[in-house]
Amino acid sequence: MILYKITSQKGEHTSEWYGYYKNYSKEQYNEGVINDILIVSEFCGYEFETNEQDNDKCWHMSDSDEIVKVDWVKSMTQDQFKTLKQFKIID
Repeated sequence: MILYKITSQKGEHTSEWYGYYKNYSKEQYNEGVINDILIVSEFCGYEFETNEQDNDKCWHMSDSDEIVKVDWVKSMTQDQFKTLKQFKIID
């Protein structure tokens, strides 16, 4: 199970969100089974093209001025998952 943090920048406004995958591990992320572009695409509901990527692994939403990126991906235990859900950090 993995936990990830996504940051978006639109003008001077920055937002951050947390999400998770129960069916992927940090090892699979490191091996490229799941990658940043898939995470931001699924999270944003927007299909990013690989040519929209810049060197900092940020993606620009072509229909807005918003730039999104995955800040980090970490392993998470079932107990950590329950705690994050309990405190409504993740849905």
